[in-house]
Amino acid sequence: MTRAETSKRSRLYAPSIRAGRTRISIVDQDDEHVYQPGLLFVPFGIYSREKVTRVRHRQVHRDVTYVYGRIHRVVTAENRVYLSDQSAIDYDVLIVATGTRVVPEETEGLTGAGWRESMSDFYTVEAATALREKLALVDMFGLARDDFIEELEGIITVGEFYQLAAGGQIIFT
Repeated sequence: MTRAETSKRSRLYAPSIRAGRTRISIVDQDDEHVYQPGLLFVPFGIYSREKVTRVRHRQVHRDVTYVYGRIHRVVTAENRVYLSDQSAIDYDVLIVATGTRVVPEETEGLTGAGWRESMSDFYTVEAATALREKLALVDMFGLARDDFIEELEGIITVGEFYQLAAGGQIIFT
């Protein structure tokens, strides 16, 4: 569904929701929303955990019920979702959005010798933060000022490069 379609449907259902004829519930097993594109900047010290995460229930509209829990099973014959705490939510329409989870061990060879030492990912806040800590300890190229031509004014870190390039176009290859 496009943003325009979502906005249109929101306007269509808003009166019904306000009148109590329609209820929307969101069930989620954690209360942390991660802005995943921002994880790219965590290893370089540009963003921190606080910059890329938000408390999920605060992102939900006041007319939407947020349920912090884990879904145990869905019984379609009953139009009911059972949670792991044995509570249940009845539904007329069920929309399932499973999200993603990072499973690096499913990529052959990735989590072998050197995992999180000389190779890593940045697809979770924890992994991106660990990579930032690792990069902070490493002189990636082993170069000093004397290794360059005299005209070189200075050496900057990757994080300093991003700060200097703020607002400019950066192309990753």
